[in-house]
Amino acid sequence: MGVAALLACCYASAQSLQLRKDKISVKEAMDLITQTTGYSFIYASSDIDMTAVVKLHADNLEQAVSQTLGGQQLSFKISGKNILVKKDDSTPAAPKSVTGELEGVVIDETGLPIPGATVHIKGSTKGVLTDLEGNFSIAVLEGEVLTVSFLGYEDASFTAAGQNNIRISLIPKRNELEEAVLVAYGKQRKESVIGAIS
Repeated sequence: MGVAALLACCYASAQSLQLRKDKISVKEAMDLITQTTGYSFIYASSDIDMTAVVKLHADNLEQAVSQTLGGQQLSFKISGKNILVKKDDSTPAAPKSVTGELEGVVIDETGLPIPGATVHIKGSTKGVLTDLEGNFSIAVLEGEVLTVSFLGYEDASFTAAGQNNIRISLIPKRNELEEAVLVAYGKQRKESVIGAIS
């Protein structure tokens, strides 16, 4: 069964045609291909601009379909006597617009700068540290999420949306302050200690 389908597909794409039209709408080209070959198109009408004008100079079915759908980010598959058309999933997403250099300052709850805080773009390895005054500058794209972190403080996140000179206030983690343990070492003679000392 699989070999028969493969042979039908190869036969369809190699089927000889003589289609020559300099200016034809996509709808007219699809109708012409259907009339000439007997193959039917299956597609979602919202995916195809039927009024677009194309040039059709094809010698086989695959060439004719490619020229008809060209420039519309579509892919097709010939299956049996049908030509299945769908949006091409491999098209790259629209590039994000560049916001540029995002500058700001990281402060604590009292308004004092936090030097050495990490400002990084979520999902990437790109990041910077704040300077002695808590200032930072990082190149970002619009829509990227930035995370600010510092030891002993809750992380803060925000989305780059064209803003600049941002003030980010970090809040201390209360539970970490309660977990601090004071360890002191005293002076003892080796003879008075029970246990091993190296």
